[in-house]
Amino acid sequence: MGNMMDFPSLSEPPVRAGGVVILRPGCPTEVLLMEHHDRLDFPKGHLEEGESILEGALRELEEETGIRPTAIRLLDGFRHVMRYTVPDRKKPGKLAAKEVYYFAAWLDRDQPIVSTEHAGHRWVPFQAPFSIQKMTIDEVLTRLSDWLDNHRTA
Repeated sequence: MGNMMDFPSLSEPPVRAGGVVILRPGCPTEVLLMEHHDRLDFPKGHLEEGESILEGALRELEEETGIRPTAIRLLDGFRHVMRYTVPDRKKPGKLAAKEVYYFAAWLDRDQPIVSTEHAGHRWVPFQAPFSIQKMTIDEVLTRLSDWLDNHRTA
């Protein structure tokens, strides 16, 4: 379940979602995680009809945290895509392909986080190696950490 051999029988096109990894400068730098009842995750959600992936990611960020696009500085060039399978909401017992596109940004102005759709939120240190949640969070943060190491400005 979840390997590439499953994809030919999955729904087409894939379910698409977008999210933004928010970094807060400090010592140490911190990353924002949203608290679900059973897990942690980045602010993210499904795209709406006609939305670009980045537009959807920024809309979800504002809906889930209250952070407006004007309060962040996107890391130009960083994007990480995760592909996996999820239960198909329209066809019980079947799987659907899902693609989640992650962007990253610096929080320019510290502000209160308004967790409208979650149990809460937390800021955690952005320090590799990551061991927060193996499936998604650790992979995305590792890729972002590597990307930042290769794109430091003088």
